[in-house]
Amino acid sequence: MFVLRERLLSGLWSKPAFILSIVLQELAKAEDERLKWLLWIDADIVVMNPQISLDIFIPPNPDFNDVNMLVTNDRHGLNNGCFLIRVNSWAVKLLSAVIAFHTFKPEVELKYSEQSALEEMIEDSYWRKSVVHVPQYWFNAYPASAKEITKPRPHEFRQGGLQIHFAGNRDGKRPERMETWMDLAEQQITPYNAPVEQVGLLDDIRDFWAKLLENRKKKGSRPVQDPQKGNDSHVDVTH
Repeated sequence: MFVLRERLLSGLWSKPAFILSIVLQELAKAEDERLKWLLWIDADIVVMNPQISLDIFIPPNPDFNDVNMLVTNDRHGLNNGCFLIRVNSWAVKLLSAVIAFHTFKPEVELKYSEQSALEEMIEDSYWRKSVVHVPQYWFNAYPASAKEITKPRPHEFRQGGLQIHFAGNRDGKRPERMETWMDLAEQQITPYNAPVEQVGLLDDIRDFWAKLLENRKKKGSRPVQDPQKGNDSHVDVTH
């Protein structure tokens, strides 16, 4: 785990800068010593089920070797509080472009700072083909209300899920909300802490990639082979 403790740039721009620094650090290593993927998580995320391996989210090989990034949307669009990015030259170019976005496009309003810059970039056809939007509940779920915990909506946390993201919370009560769930997480009790085989997530992920592959075949599209991309699924965490 890499933890950012100092501000690198103003506002929220330290996030892409820090991730870029790690990617460059890894690419400077021998190929067999590099991390293959990074998972970014914001500081307002609580890990609920440590029995879920991050590797299960990695796109299956070889059909999706062209996928370099997994992101999720909420009702406002992209939410980059948690996302997966492959360690390669594509990531270097994307993150560099995000950091430089406002310098070269000052006329574009960025409602959510670097998050909006990233959203603008991955909507461009050059980047979009290597980005997959996955269900939010996989790894960037929002808290579910007590009434909805047994029948969560697509963006909400479900029992046995990986983690909960306490985004927004403009009423200032985020610490209290997080504390409640952190207490549950520390108890490591079922149904929150459970083997991944028992929570249905593996089947959901398998079905998602199978459907996406089927759609690709119907459209006649094929993965773009890049010799710089590894096939391993070793994931590390940035925070």
